[in-house]
Order: sequence, then structure tokens, then C-alpha cells
Amino acid sequence: MIKAVLCSLIVAICSYTGFIYGERYKKRFNNLKELQRSLLQLENEILFAYTSLPTAVSNIAMKSKGCIKPLFLEISLSLSENKFDSVYEAFTFSFEKYKEQLNFTDEDLSIIMDLSKSLGEVDILGHEKIFALASNNLKKSIDDSEDSVRKNLKMYRYLGICSGLGIVILLL
Repeated sequence: MIKAVLCSLIVAICSYTGFIYGERYKKRFNNLKELQRSLLQLENEILFAYTSLPTAVSNIAMKSKGCIKPLFLEISLSLSENKFDSVYEAFTFSFEKYKEQLNFTDEDLSIIMDLSKSLGEVDILGHEKIFALASNNLKKSIDDSEDSVRKNLKMYRYLGICSGLGIVILLL
């Protein structure tokens, strides 16, 4: 009886671990999609509504979902209180703070950091080009993330289950 419970527990723990690792890929994909939507809204706020950057980021934060919302709230707060000398520093601080929750790769972060270096530093035409470049790079990153989800999500789930069963077989 105890042996069966322990074996079931081993399989359950290994399966859960596999599901957790697989969900990281799904979470990255969802966060990238939300970030893309938020950056599109930020572009509209800046280019068409001529909203100031702290106000635009605050508006975006209110409309965002998931882990992106507290990220943009932090950026907005930093910008409105002048905690940092540049927009880039505010973005860097906030992304470092929420790095674990977002599951972004270094390439994903570099796309946003490149955008943040130029926000507020160029004219409207420059902003259009910068947002277009960031949008294209983000689309590529989302496509890579989607491929990664398709491949790795099932793999980690099955790997967790199989490793749990393998350990149980070895113990028996």
C-alpha cells in the first residue's frame, strides 16, 4: 500500500515538474503577444494622440494584462517621478525586476531595450521607424517562440511523465 502511494507520488511530482518546465515556453509566448499589443498601443498613443511618454506608458499599463501590467506600471511610475535620467534606465530597471516572471530571452529584452533607447529622443518620423523596427523584430521573436512552444511543451510534459514512470520501474 505504502509502496503504491510512494510510486504514485513520484510519478505525480515528475509529471508536475515536466508541466512546469513546459509552461515556461507557453508563458513566454503569451507575454510576447501581450507586449506586442502593448507596444502597438504605445505607438498609437505617442504618434497619433501626442501623449507624453509617462502618461502614454501609464495608459498602456491600465490596458495591459498579465505580467506586462505591473511592468508598465513600474516604468510609468519611474518616469513620472523622474527616478532615472533616461527612459532606457527606467526600462532596464523594470525589466530586471520582472525578468523571472516574463520568461523573456536576451534577444527579446534587447528588442525592447533598443526601442527604449530612442523613445523621447527623436521626432515623430523617427518614432515611426523605431516602432516599425521593434514590431518586425518582435514578430520574429513571437514566431520563434510559437515554434518553441509547439516543440517543447509536449516534450517536457511527456518527459516528466516518462521520467516518473522510469524512476518507479527502477525502484520496483
